[in-house]
Amino acid sequence: MGVDKFLKLVGPEFKFKQFKNENHNSVGGPTYDWALQDIFKIWKANKPFFDSSKELKEYKNKVHSYYKLSFPLADGVLYNTVIHILKDKDEELANVKALIDEFYPTSKSYLISLLASNYINSKNYDQAREIIIKELQENPNSFELYEKLAEVNSGREDMIQFKENLQKAIKLANAQKVRQWRIDEIIDLSEISKEL
Repeated sequence: MGVDKFLKLVGPEFKFKQFKNENHNSVGGPTYDWALQDIFKIWKANKPFFDSSKELKEYKNKVHSYYKLSFPLADGVLYNTVIHILKDKDEELANVKALIDEFYPTSKSYLISLLASNYINSKNYDQAREIIIKELQENPNSFELYEKLAEVNSGREDMIQFKENLQKAIKLANAQKVRQWRIDEIIDLSEISKEL
């Protein structure tokens, strides 16, 4: 009812979609889904990882130029990039870290936990511990860092420190109201340690 005339008055930046199978009471949910998908289409990465630091920088530039600000980087994309795609490419990982430091500071502790995971997987516990301790000086409330430090302690078979750091991780995660499935993952580490 009058939408076509209204759209001509307001211009092309306004979008309209008719949901033929919905009514006044049911159209809310599909409308929000459609609108949010459209609003954040540039923020969503084209694939679930970056092949290089250059690709991450291009993504950052595209998002920033479209929204005029930077949104947080999706954890899953960062995880796939660091753990699967660039895990053996030290120079690329250093470039990714520099970009995260500058443009995504809220992702820094998570990135360090991922880099620590790479070291832990290769049994380089000293290097993992070193980068975790350094980041904890800047971010002492990161449950992810204490979780990784517990993993380092487990690898070194230092079960006293393992339990202490695992408890810190659980306490911080609970205080930060982290989703229960994530807290359960941390708790599961204590079960794994009993098997060692």
